[in-house]
Amino acid sequence: MAEDSSRSNSGSIALTSIPMLEKQSDWEDWIRSAEAWLISNDYDEPKPAAPPSLVGARTRAAGVVDTAVVVDPLPSMFAKWKRGQKKAITNLKSRCGKRAFGLVKNIQTIHDLLETLKAEFKPKGEGVFNEVYNRWENVSLGECKDVNDYCTQFDQIRTELTDLDPECIFPRAILVKKFLQGLGPAFNSWEMSFNQQHSIIGDNSTPGVTLLEAQGSAQVEEQRLKGSSVTVGLLSNANGKRSRYANSNGPAALGRWCHQCRHTGHWDHECWVQHPELQRIWEERNPEKVARRNARKRARTDATANPPTTTANVHRAMAMAVRTTNLF
Repeated sequence: MAEDSSRSNSGSIALTSIPMLEKQSDWEDWIRSAEAWLISNDYDEPKPAAPPSLVGARTRAAGVVDTAVVVDPLPSMFAKWKRGQKKAITNLKSRCGKRAFGLVKNIQTIHDLLETLKAEFKPKGEGVFNEVYNRWENVSLGECKDVNDYCTQFDQIRTELTDLDPECIFPRAILVKKFLQGLGPAFNSWEMSFNQQHSIIGDNSTPGVTLLEAQGSAQVEEQRLKGSSVTVGLLSNANGKRSRYANSNGPAALGRWCHQCRHTGHWDHECWVQHPELQRIWEERNPEKVARRNARKRARTDATANPPTTTANVHRAMAMAVRTTNLF
């Protein structure tokens, strides 16, 4: 009965945005999405006062003729709230795995459902803290799809640490510095410019830059790099330089162009000529590919140094011998 999966209310969040809750690692995303869904669909209203047990829905008004009646609003408000609770619980149960559903199948209120799942699935203990902290230590742009994904994971892991221990709060300057360092060598030039224009520590006259400002600036820089690469690629083609992938679905079709080495297939910030440290990182992560590449290089070198004996090579050697021999 998950009839609220796509409500028509403007601005409401779809039920399908809530991930399935099957294990402890799903809890943070599940509770965050579930709370947002409850609020956007008006299921977070407080419980109204229960109607009097001996008073019906209609009561007589004092000082009015016997035929006049006043409708008591309490029963209708309480009934509406109960219907909302039932609908919300039914929908949330549909986003629970088998284990979670077994825990909440007989629960009647949203509060009890959330507390029951929290007690069972919310990560706790020293081992969980160590796991989250290790992720915090290693989070970087290199482990993410793009800067936006890096910002999302950075904020999510920081929130998980705070949830485990409310005293685990990092100073603003430390957060900004860690975020900038996690961008990696491709953003070194931009980071130098950013530090010249902003103060991380700040003082009485100039406030320090915030994490949100640093994240926004990094996202803008990423878009600028991509836009610059696409523009250079288009100008190159306009000047009559035929792309290596002009008749294929290769990288050039997607606008990948590096004006540092003037080759297609990668962006400026991925160029090994401009950023040789990226080549070292790639070689450390892909030793098998490096071995195959080196083997191909050795094969080409051997073929050049010791060309095979062919008829063409024999005729060429005989012609050279005739030219260098004094026949008279």
